[in-house]
Amino acid sequence: MGTLRCPFFLGHCADSVALYAMPARLQPARISFTPEGIPYAQDYDDAYHAPYGAFKQARHVFLAGNELPGRWHGRQHFCVLETGFGLGNNFLATWQAWEQDPQRCGHLHFISIEKHPLSREDLTRVHVDSPWPEGAAELVAQWPVLARGFHQLHFAGHRVSLTLVFDDIAQAMPELAASVDAFYLDGFAPAKNPAMWSTETFRHIERLAAPGSTAATWSSARVLKDGLRQAQFEVSRMPGTGGKRHVCVGRFQPAYTPRRLAAQLPHPMSEPALAPAGSASTSAPWPLMASAATDSSTPHALVVGAGMAGCSAARALGLQGWRVTLIDILAGPAQATSGNPAGLFHATFNHPDGPHAQWSRLSALHLQRWARPRLAAGSLPGAIDGMLRLEQRLAPSAVQAQLAAEGWPSAVVDFLDGPDAAQWSASQSSAAGWRFAAGGWMSPPALCQAMLDEIPDGRLQRRWQTEVDALSPRDDGQTGWQALLRTATGEERLTVDAVVMAQGRPDTLSQAMHWPLSRERGQVSWTAQPPGHPPLRHPVSGAGYALPPVHLPGRKGPLHIFGSSGTHTEGTACTMADHMLNWQKSLRLHGAPDLPMPEVEGRVGWRCVADDKLPLVGALPDEDLLIRSLQGEGRKVRMDQVRMLPRRPGLMVLTGLGGRGLTWSLLAGELLASWLTGSPCPVPQSLRDALDPARFWSRAWRKGWRPTLP
Repeated sequence: MGTLRCPFFLGHCADSVALYAMPARLQPARISFTPEGIPYAQDYDDAYHAPYGAFKQARHVFLAGNELPGRWHGRQHFCVLETGFGLGNNFLATWQAWEQDPQRCGHLHFISIEKHPLSREDLTRVHVDSPWPEGAAELVAQWPVLARGFHQLHFAGHRVSLTLVFDDIAQAMPELAASVDAFYLDGFAPAKNPAMWSTETFRHIERLAAPGSTAATWSSARVLKDGLRQAQFEVSRMPGTGGKRHVCVGRFQPAYTPRRLAAQLPHPMSEPALAPAGSASTSAPWPLMASAATDSSTPHALVVGAGMAGCSAARALGLQGWRVTLIDILAGPAQATSGNPAGLFHATFNHPDGPHAQWSRLSALHLQRWARPRLAAGSLPGAIDGMLRLEQRLAPSAVQAQLAAEGWPSAVVDFLDGPDAAQWSASQSSAAGWRFAAGGWMSPPALCQAMLDEIPDGRLQRRWQTEVDALSPRDDGQTGWQALLRTATGEERLTVDAVVMAQGRPDTLSQAMHWPLSRERGQVSWTAQPPGHPPLRHPVSGAGYALPPVHLPGRKGPLHIFGSSGTHTEGTACTMADHMLNWQKSLRLHGAPDLPMPEVEGRVGWRCVADDKLPLVGALPDEDLLIRSLQGEGRKVRMDQVRMLPRRPGLMVLTGLGGRGLTWSLLAGELLASWLTGSPCPVPQSLRDALDPARFWSRAWRKGWRPTLP
């Protein structure tokens, strides 16, 4: 492999990605009911469904119109895209049909866009008499906060996934990355809602359509039929029901299918035109090979590193049907930086909204949905009832102006003045602060164990005190990787379909790019003795953090945990100077007087951090193909566009979580799995680009760097 050393310090990721542009504020649906009891949208002056019933309409128009359930038989993954979620009846009817079908696909993915989502109270009200009360109750229980953007929900043991995008369709469609098998073109009548049925909407339907994709809509309006034909669908009619003579259906019949490059899909692809003979690349895209493997065998991934990053990657792949071998050089999971007894998690707020705030917000809300039932059941130690970040810089008027401009609901973030902040957190500090509702504390080792416990039986093999000594493409012409493992008893070889590098220092492997990564030291302190000041009610942060009394399994009393300090001291031994620094931070956050430090314990972790403070999640670029392209061999590659860069099939990375592992790891694992499995991307495409490990290459190229070729 050629070596391309790149001055990655040039610029930052924020100036290299056109980020998901969100409207100022989300407006919930305003619902009334007709005399017949049919829910009615006041904003569009139209009914949500036909008088003969929402489930009957869903089954006749959208399921039958897309030849379901028959078309998902024998499939590992099947993806539906709906243009208007409304009351959720189309999703519920599709999920119910999947549950009742013994030949159902392995995983049903359902993506739905909604500009005006219902409040939880309205959703509960409209499903009081649902034809499927069990499914409706689960939907209500997981209904997300009404915040703009992507929300990932999982049902049926993670085998049914619902990606809700709360946004205008014009903003949402360009951000979707998926291979869609069936389109539910649902929404209010074109005369009532013409903006939904724009030329751009149908252009993105064409972009997202998988080979053999179908579409169905209850409307026979000319604009829908013309739009489908524009998107290269062959349009026909089928009999209607409930007094409607016909409904419109379509089948994707493209005259020409453009070649999809590198990272245009939510999974890595090689560049066939650039692949040298005998290389790991092949003319088939990686997800097609992964899908084919599931017909006769289960794809197998090696995950290197068993901290929060590695455990999350193992969980997400295991839940998508992969076999996973999880290895770590230490004696078990969460033994290194992920071994702190407890830590803080929360969203962040920036104005204007940027990639760091977007990623942290989506991650925190996703973790909140996943963790809440486990915390309630007592199977996961922690609390998710909010946290406070003190604000020492901005004036209250500036804070309120920023909050008003961004328009987030209080279920995401609000601001408390000094007295309210002190009363809510039980701190004696007079400082005002940001309150993040999707925040709290959790035990990282317990989170790692909970993620591993979710993996179905037979899909996870744990290998401790094991490391990768060498890694190379398979030498039998098949796509995959051969790993030479060094164990406590010797060496062995392992052949897998994919490798996920989730250790703290991925650049120790020869296939890694020369990323601008650094290691930051963090020391956390705790005491089992009464600290001498009143305890907090909620976690508080601001140049350090302090947790309320933490009760952990196996300990008789609570721990008082505070941190963290980062110095240039080498090694993993705690220093008394850093303990004292942490104690002073804790006193300030509590608003307590200068009290003597009690007897403390602690631990040190070394955190991997990228220069733009964002994690690295995705497929590695293929340096060999980049070099050959620069030398004029094969097709020219657009170096400045991260989605265009060729990748090493099945060679992935998940690292750079820094001090945000609790907040970021769960969603990061699901994002990584979407690259490998071809399942829909759970975050906006532009945000995925901001986390792409290839971003450093494209960033430097745009800044004028050119490599010296061998």
